[in-house]
Amino acid sequence: MQTIPLTTPTAPPITAGLDLSDKSVVIVELDADGETRSSTKIPCTAKALDRWASSFDGRRAILEVGTHSPWVSRLLQRHALEVIVANPRRLKLISQNQSKSDLVDAELLARLGRVDPALLAPVVHRSEDLAKHLVVLRSRAALVKTRTLLINSVRAQVKSLGFRLSKKTTATFHKTFDEIPRSSGCSSSRRTR
Repeated sequence: MQTIPLTTPTAPPITAGLDLSDKSVVIVELDADGETRSSTKIPCTAKALDRWASSFDGRRAILEVGTHSPWVSRLLQRHALEVIVANPRRLKLISQNQSKSDLVDAELLARLGRVDPALLAPVVHRSEDLAKHLVVLRSRAALVKTRTLLINSVRAQVKSLGFRLSKKTTATFHKTFDEIPRSSGCSSSRRTR
């Protein structure tokens, strides 16, 4: 029986794990031997991340998918870094860790990304242009849904009094205000100050 030698991929000289939150980014840098080189906390702003990336002498940055990961990954790629965005749904080691903290998460990301990035089930974010289009579409859908819920709520409440509002387009629905029955003590003017 022939034995096949196991080889491990060569780790990059320095790998950084970044744990992103709304206000801050915790960064843990590991050297090629897996020793912690530094850990720091910076504001989660483009300016602070630009400053860090400009001084970072490593090649690989690992972060988890989240609200800020699309723009942060694009920013880091502009600094010629290999950016790996980990899929948290496939990364139980971090999501179900009992001793969870930003520092621990950043270190685990760096360690996994240093040895074998495939373990992170990497994802690729949409381009900035596609992301902008998607924001417009999703925002419009949310506005339309909210408008529909509000109109249906007003119609249902008026029906509970035994009345019906006339059919109006959503653009002119506000004109049905005068059709809403009022008690004798309620003013018919739209707004009194």
